[in-house]
Amino acid sequence: MIVADYSAGFPGAAALKAAGFAGAMRYIGSPGNIKCTTADELRDFDAHGLEMGLVFEQSAGQWRNGYGQGQRDATAARHHASAIDFPLDRPIYFAIDQDVVTEDDFKALDAYADGWASVLGHDLCGPYGEHDVVARCWARGFKWTWQCRAWSGTPTKYFDQRKLFQYYGSPYTADGRNVVVNGIEVDTNEVNDSDWGQHTGGITVDWSDTAREIGDGDTKRPVSYGEMLRSMDDNTGKTRDGIAEVSEKLDKIHVSLSEEDKADIIAEVREGLAAEVRTGLAEELADLIAKRLES
Repeated sequence: MIVADYSAGFPGAAALKAAGFAGAMRYIGSPGNIKCTTADELRDFDAHGLEMGLVFEQSAGQWRNGYGQGQRDATAARHHASAIDFPLDRPIYFAIDQDVVTEDDFKALDAYADGWASVLGHDLCGPYGEHDVVARCWARGFKWTWQCRAWSGTPTKYFDQRKLFQYYGSPYTADGRNVVVNGIEVDTNEVNDSDWGQHTGGITVDWSDTAREIGDGDTKRPVSYGEMLRSMDDNTGKTRDGIAEVSEKLDKIHVSLSEEDKADIIAEVREGLAAEVRTGLAEELADLIAKRLES
């Protein structure tokens, strides 16, 4: 079975199915970005019986920023996934779209991956990357691995536990080039497991299992997957409500606001949403609102 991945637009589920794809890996985490999936695309996949998995990538070298970046990226990815109704019990992959060579590279990879796990838990995230990347993450407890042909050696070193394998070009076309579907160039991926993280796959974690621990010393306690994901879903709802409330306020505001009034509104939104969600998303939202007020 093969699935696509693409970033230049939306070829449509009907066209993908006609081209022989059983589904696709789609980008997540930056709502409105042309490369990212949408609720409409997920519904289109459902209507045509196609599967979808999710991967986060904003820039190729973002993983080099370590633990905090991993936390921010995992939070952004999961919030976007919830916003399009992607199930909470399905994993998200994180792209390491570069060759990882030096010891410093691997330390940065480890820290970035630990950042995902602190938000999602090891059972609900994993890497996209070359052989050494997926092998190292697997050894550190990440069960979801999507290997790319790039940087995986000549001849290719295959990681046995890979869920997916992304080819250079496509072995399924006569000239070996990437497939073009409805005007969009797509990569070809071989599926190596019946459960590769797709949204209709089975539940792969026990809700009562410990995802992570919070607190210090005597106050330290385990947090289960069920508790963590319910809390995350609640926060997503609060964020949506906050955005709706702010939008209503903005619609009533006259364009002749003083700079001081604009600054007060931006500060109120930043403080309120940061307290609700406690993620970098509040900062991004406040910046967007600032741009809107200034336009």
